[in-house]
Amino acid sequence: MVSGGTVNGDLSSLQTSLSNYNSEITGLSGSWTGPSHDNLVSKAEAFYSEYLSALQSQMGSFASACDLYQEYATCKQNISIAQSNYNQAVANKDNSAANRYSSEISSLQSKLSSLKSQIESLLAAAGSVSLQASSNSSSSSSSFTAGQALSVAPGVYDYTFTSSAGKEMKYHVYIPNNAKEGMPLILYLHGDGSVGRFDHLKDSEMAACVKKAYGDDYPFIYIQPMTEVTSWSDDGRLDTLAELVQQVTKDYKCDPNKVVLTGASRGGIGSWQLANAHSELFSAFVPVSGYGNKLDLSKFVNLPTIAVSTPDSSDDWNYQNMKSNVKKINEAGGNATFVSKDGYSHSSVIKGTYTTEMYDWMISQTRSV
Repeated sequence: MVSGGTVNGDLSSLQTSLSNYNSEITGLSGSWTGPSHDNLVSKAEAFYSEYLSALQSQMGSFASACDLYQEYATCKQNISIAQSNYNQAVANKDNSAANRYSSEISSLQSKLSSLKSQIESLLAAAGSVSLQASSNSSSSSSSFTAGQALSVAPGVYDYTFTSSAGKEMKYHVYIPNNAKEGMPLILYLHGDGSVGRFDHLKDSEMAACVKKAYGDDYPFIYIQPMTEVTSWSDDGRLDTLAELVQQVTKDYKCDPNKVVLTGASRGGIGSWQLANAHSELFSAFVPVSGYGNKLDLSKFVNLPTIAVSTPDSSDDWNYQNMKSNVKKINEAGGNATFVSKDGYSHSSVIKGTYTTEMYDWMISQTRSV
């Protein structure tokens, strides 16, 4: 028996593509990514012009695909009718009619195949628009995206990263419900309580603070790597962290100019060490109750910093050291702030630090290029 083919997904393919397209338009207002620039108005006009052209191209492809789909559906229906007539002619032993309907079916099948190819080509064209707004200033060109939703389900993912030097490091990635391309990335370094305890780290104080601040719609992606020993700097871990940040930024299409470094207690110490080694990667720095020794504080001059500690006796060494570091950074021309969290202990200061206001400040900063 002769039968006709089908376009993969049929109408649902068009509906899915159109839904993705609508999501892209909705996210346009928050779509800017890339380094800051001097001539924002010119870049906005260039982006708008390019986006409008791409939009018209997309809609033209969608319209043509929809028109062809109607013809495709009619062709399938005609094949079904011709098949029924063919079967009846065979049953009646009417060879002349059977041959005529068989020829009609072959012709319709050829047309159906051609329509299928045309529709799939149009859908591919409608879904593959790349935007590159050129720069009108002396700086390098900037890339802009339309804030498309990430093709990854929200939740917490567990991975093991292997550096170029062959060093392994486990880490958690947290994806919000509203995840999209161009989101900021926050790197959080844990304290002694999570050393070597990967499952424990998953439900850390950081995760609880993010949940309290935003629920499941937090405006960034964040990662929590784990160290197996009470040091973030031994055995090449700082370089591994740097490579991990760059890989995650690429994998989840985060904004490379909005990468925040923070950590508490032992993680606060590690965050000072990582910023000292790779300050060029980060747009903001928030060490919490973790001292920083043997640092080249000139590397922090272009890194917006808020250092947080408590005057509680349990945190005295951290308090005095971090306060001194902030003073020296500012004396060198930097932009650092020391925040004293009165009424908190070393173990509770995390809850007083990671608030909606702090997260909003973190992701508002842009890396100095």
